[in-house]
Amino acid sequence: MIRKPTRTMTEAKKAEWEEDLNVERTVLSAERTLLAWIRTAITMIAFGLTLTQVLTMLTASGNRLGAHPEAPVRLGLALTALGLFALVGASVQHWIMLRQLTKDHPRRAWSFALSVAMLLALFTALALLGILFDLGPF
Repeated sequence: MIRKPTRTMTEAKKAEWEEDLNVERTVLSAERTLLAWIRTAITMIAFGLTLTQVLTMLTASGNRLGAHPEAPVRLGLALTALGLFALVGASVQHWIMLRQLTKDHPRRAWSFALSVAMLLALFTALALLGILFDLGPF
């Protein structure tokens, strides 16, 4: 826990306090970066899954979508896979950053944003596998 400096603190204690604050600011910056990646990944995943489902329904109803009717569905799946890749990559990068920061400074090495990212990656992987192999409720 970070305590507010007092007038009676020594210079060494003040420097330690300032270093703790610097680490905390860096951790919060890493959290914001992960949250930005989560938003980007959600956008790619949602657009990819929507595109896949809509175009699958259109082709099932008998509409022909050009010379390569499977191309738009593949694009939707590729966007979904790209979103999943971005999410997993950002999560790994965040985890490595937290481990480096907490090596010398005792602090929690897990974050709520990282938990959300991991769950979202799991659900996306399940949805992607369900669409590719025609399994499950997706």
